[in-house]
Amino acid sequence: MEIIDFYQLPFDYNLRSVQFMPRQQPRAGVVPSRDGYLLCTLLNVVEPQKPLVERLYQPEIWIFEADALQKGPICKLTHPDLSFAFTLHSAWMAEAQTPQPSYKIAIREDYNALLAKFWWPLKRRRLQRFFDKYVYPYFEG
Repeated sequence: MEIIDFYQLPFDYNLRSVQFMPRQQPRAGVVPSRDGYLLCTLLNVVEPQKPLVERLYQPEIWIFEADALQKGPICKLTHPDLSFAFTLHSAWMAEAQTPQPSYKIAIREDYNALLAKFWWPLKRRRLQRFFDKYVYPYFEG
């Protein structure tokens, strides 16, 4: 593997998650995996001069051209109300496909065994009704 392009984040800028977004109109001669944009979520220091334990951080979204990382972000977004929970790690796929697992766990059998272990009957019945109405219908059939 050879590194052909990179962007070095400033000190105390923390990359969270990266998502590839293909261009709407593909460009001729550009490899599909680099013909688009990278949307990156970051948590970045606001006052780097402060001691580490006193620093404040702000969430930001940076957008890069996927085939020109060294140029830096083409857009940086933030807002006082922007807040990230834990973000999921992402992976680029040439084509989205529905997975075909080699096995299937019977969800009702699996969770009913767990629900049966609740010692308080009222809680057990409430949870059973919840699973019957909001969980099982979406995973069976």
